[in-house]
Amino acid sequence: MNITKYTGTEMMCKKIMPKPRRGSLLTRVAAEKQDTVRPTWVMGNTMLFGKDYTLTVFNKWYQTKVAKTICDWAQLQIFRAKLRDFSWAATRIGYRYRLKLRAKAVRTVSMAWPRNCV
Repeated sequence: MNITKYTGTEMMCKKIMPKPRRGSLLTRVAAEKQDTVRPTWVMGNTMLFGKDYTLTVFNKWYQTKVAKTICDWAQLQIFRAKLRDFSWAATRIGYRYRLKLRAKAVRTVSMAWPRNCV
């Protein structure tokens, strides 16, 4: 699927920008009815025409996406750090336990072995 800049911008506007609204934004025009639907953005041949809050809406959407990405990454890194620390602690406990077993085994072997057999 080949997406051009024009169709990509149009897709983003459809997803991000508010839907067309009803209202009396142009009270100067007496011929218009109150229930006329006015779009919040319109695609031109080379430009996007939007209301004065268009840039604010896009920036808020972008910041939300970035914040979510960073929060997800931070939560993953915190989990990985805790998992690494747990793994290190488990390995260390196992190592210390094996040392105690070896020390106990050496004591029992040295007690059972006659001292003057050389």
